[in-house]
Amino acid sequence: MSISSWITRPFRRQPTLAGLTPQRLPLHLLWRQVWSMANLDAAFDWLGAQTDDAGANSDVWDYRRHWEARRAALSGELQRETFRFQPARIVTIRTEAGDWERREVRAAEDRLVIRALAQVLQPTLGAVLSPRCTHLKGHGGLPGAVRETQDWLAAHPGQHVIKSDVQGFYAHIDPVILAEQLRYLLPHEPALHRLLWAFLRRTVEDGGRYSDCERGLPLGAALSPLLGAVYLSPLDALGAREGFYRRYMDDWVWVLPKRQGLRRALKDQSAVLQALRVTMHPDKTFIGPVARGSTFSGSTAGPPACGCRTPAGHGGMRSSRGFMSRVRRRNALRGIWPGGSGGRG
Repeated sequence: MSISSWITRPFRRQPTLAGLTPQRLPLHLLWRQVWSMANLDAAFDWLGAQTDDAGANSDVWDYRRHWEARRAALSGELQRETFRFQPARIVTIRTEAGDWERREVRAAEDRLVIRALAQVLQPTLGAVLSPRCTHLKGHGGLPGAVRETQDWLAAHPGQHVIKSDVQGFYAHIDPVILAEQLRYLLPHEPALHRLLWAFLRRTVEDGGRYSDCERGLPLGAALSPLLGAVYLSPLDALGAREGFYRRYMDDWVWVLPKRQGLRRALKDQSAVLQALRVTMHPDKTFIGPVARGSTFSGSTAGPPACGCRTPAGHGGMRSSRGFMSRVRRRNALRGIWPGGSGGRG
């Protein structure tokens, strides 16, 4: 099936579309905003601020120098749908935590176009996605999520909690499911969906070898946090059904009033994650009473208050792959659990 045929085919209701409401906007409204001069100029200003410390050999310097000449040409290419993303280059970089991580590096113009897409989609999608998804702009952010969770747990110590995150979230996002969600949300934007599909099904170059990415979102791309929020919308809709629920990126906490509700909640949650083709991280999942969050059945977690469930001898979150690259975000969650450390119910 061609991308054009797929974009226009009718929908079948499925669990991956839960929590999403189609936006009845004029035809191509958002698409026209993407290639407008004002939007491209704003994206260029962002690119300049992001690349002031770029290396001497970066292509961004030549692109910034010739922006006035390139701007009209880029707008025309987007308008005529002739723009094509260049293959992303795989590089290994050292993170702030000292770990080595593989990242995709894109050409300057591709980064600008991705930013232009994010600037248009953020206000529209951010307004209709769940307010319980707190990493979106205007939804409270991490400090708000932590504060609200602390207040709820302090006021309801007898309740029960499910806390977890998705194992390898960005790497396991299914582009077909995500594209279907976006098409359901924005049914009158066929040109926009074609460009988004090109972003999702990108080509990467690694040491001279080219391959097509059939799964996952690129880390660090301006669009990735927003698309990640869309992808887990069915989980947000489930959490809104009962109790207290908050999500930041792929980390969520769901507090239920009664122990009897845990079994049904876990069953429903597993069904949603299975439909999305992702799984909970086994070493970062806590299920049990709020009041017993400080115990850990003899095993030791990494940072205090991680709220994770860990088999004895596995070293808690410190044994989780990729933990150090996320330590700054994890540290902000400290203090959520009573007693200052994780536990197992």
